[in-house]
Amino acid sequence: MTVTKPQNATLIDSISEGYAAINRRPWLLLVPLLLNIYLWFGAQLSLAPAGGAATITGSRGSNQRTAEGNAPGRAGPGAQGQE
Repeated sequence: MTVTKPQNATLIDSISEGYAAINRRPWLLLVPLLLNIYLWFGAQLSLAPAGGAATITGSRGSNQRTAEGNAPGRAGPGAQGQE
């Protein structure tokens, strides 16, 4: 008496089963397609109401330099002790 062990499904088998299911019921593709269309053309989400807009745009100015070559609010190497 021999005992046969069931074979595990491979990646190719799983993908083939997925395509077979879509071929049996093509209307199932409507759900993700309609969701994508809604997300593309529907209401736009923004972080501005959460206060993220000030944080996102506020970090751009920190890399600007003044005419002396120093960042705003920072003293240069020879500026110690000067008032």
